[in-house]
Amino acid sequence: MKNSLTIAFIGGGNMAGAMLGGLLGNLCQPQDILVVDPNQETRSAWESKGVATAAAASEVLSQYKVWIYAVKPQVMQQAIHASHRFLQKDTLVISIAAGLTTTSLAGWLDQAEPASATRLIRCMPNTPALIRQGITGLYAMPDVPSSDRDLAQDVLSSIGEVVWVDNEAQLDAVTALSGSGPAYVFLFIESLIAGGISLGLSQEQAQRLALSTLKGASLLAAGSEDPPARLRENVTSPGGTTAAALNRFAQAILQDWYRRPCRRLMTALPKWHRSRPQPASPLKIQERNNMNTTRFEKMTIKQTLLAVAIMGLIIVSSNILVQPQFHINAWLTWGAITYPICFLVTDLLNRRFGPARARRVVSIGFIFAVLASYAVADSRIAIASGVAFLTAQLLDILVFDRLRDKSWWKAPFIAGWLAAIIDTFLFFGVAFAGTDVPWVTLATGDVGIKLIINAMLLAPFRVLMWNLGRPRSVQA
Repeated sequence: MKNSLTIAFIGGGNMAGAMLGGLLGNLCQPQDILVVDPNQETRSAWESKGVATAAAASEVLSQYKVWIYAVKPQVMQQAIHASHRFLQKDTLVISIAAGLTTTSLAGWLDQAEPASATRLIRCMPNTPALIRQGITGLYAMPDVPSSDRDLAQDVLSSIGEVVWVDNEAQLDAVTALSGSGPAYVFLFIESLIAGGISLGLSQEQAQRLALSTLKGASLLAAGSEDPPARLRENVTSPGGTTAAALNRFAQAILQDWYRRPCRRLMTALPKWHRSRPQPASPLKIQERNNMNTTRFEKMTIKQTLLAVAIMGLIIVSSNILVQPQFHINAWLTWGAITYPICFLVTDLLNRRFGPARARRVVSIGFIFAVLASYAVADSRIAIASGVAFLTAQLLDILVFDRLRDKSWWKAPFIAGWLAAIIDTFLFFGVAFAGTDVPWVTLATGDVGIKLIINAMLLAPFRVLMWNLGRPRSVQA
């Protein structure tokens, strides 16, 4: 074993290269590094820096104190299988592969039982490590000695800051926050640039302003004794334009983020612009601004009651028409023709007032429709209708909201189709399973008609979107 710190990288990609830049001249020299990578071009790049390389794992690995597995998760087991027999008792193993637990890694390394005795540390860096400005979450198996923890911290500090977690499950939170965090920031930068361009700035001007704003605000937050909330308040004058913008921003983008931070990763990203800005004519720019659905209009009590009444009327009438005595034939009911209008109403509410208010109308309509259906339809049909309605409508709202920034027809078309299929088979299964009614045949026939009607309703949706369903302009 060599006397100085020796490190073997199994996998020589970008993250390994970033770590090498911080390690050389600090913790070790080029002759103390080995890179195992099957790619000749990758090995040549490392060799040009004076680093030893190998195309495959071999006995020489046993001479290196620290092994860093820097391969993609899907090839990790293969990489470990090729190298584990050269592992020594005092070898420190560090994995930077996301999602692979120490239990899995230790098992592949073929360590003696118990697996907790393995000198194994998992880490989760992020892409700013490529310029040595990253931050890495670290977790060590329980029996890893403090000297190995210190060594791992020294190694990972070469690419930025380090945060230790005591529970391996917390690495999932690290992945969601800092591992995926740069993607959130990059998308936010894209959105700021797009917003600047839509207000008349050039691409270069908007980009410089956005990047400098993010950089300056981050440095200010990092160096200030005040929490971010106080810093935000310092910039926000009561009743001013910043306060108005933040209010709309919070309502449209961050409500779900506050409730479930980082749990669903990309679902919390800004929804008002997901793609790079493309050159557009003034007419297209105006149309895009008119369809900007992040500025949702407030829904009045009168509008809410009207929407609930319309939706309730459609549901109750559909529940009457779906009963056996009103079947059109052996595979179709009249309810298949009336019920899709509910999705049209929901989609228009979602477009104008936003998903939160659409869910409110659906919830109230659900209660009203179930109670009313008990009086005019079979109780089992009423229960089935309520369960199917609530499930399908909430799905429609969710899918529509995810697709609202796509072409105008995609959100109502895809959301309506998915919701119609779920609603139909759920309703007929609950209402008629175990009876003499051929519910599978009826469900199949009904869903086919609903899908056709859903496509036909795109025309009135397009018309009404610019009247009932389009958010009105809001003064800043």
